[in-house]
Amino acid sequence: MTEEQGQARSANRVIVKLDPDRFSAETDLETEAMALAAAIPGAQVERVSHTGRVLLNVADDADPVALATELSQRDGVVYAEPDITDHVAAPEG
Repeated sequence: MTEEQGQARSANRVIVKLDPDRFSAETDLETEAMALAAAIPGAQVERVSHTGRVLLNVADDADPVALATELSQRDGVVYAEPDITDHVAAPEG
């Protein structure tokens, strides 16, 4: 297995879960998602679900782990985490 195989890597995206009690209307979710993106240089909203999950694309030079930590401290955010791509090695033999 090469060094890269079997290791998770960040996809330069951050998943943010907004508090559904605070942002109940879909327009409130969209507005808050846009505010999150505006606060991060180079960030763009890729998708907002009706359940309050927001997928943010961040700049190539951004640190998704640090951004997730920062965003998780915001009022109205339940959690934030980097969007991770993980690979599983095929069994040998």
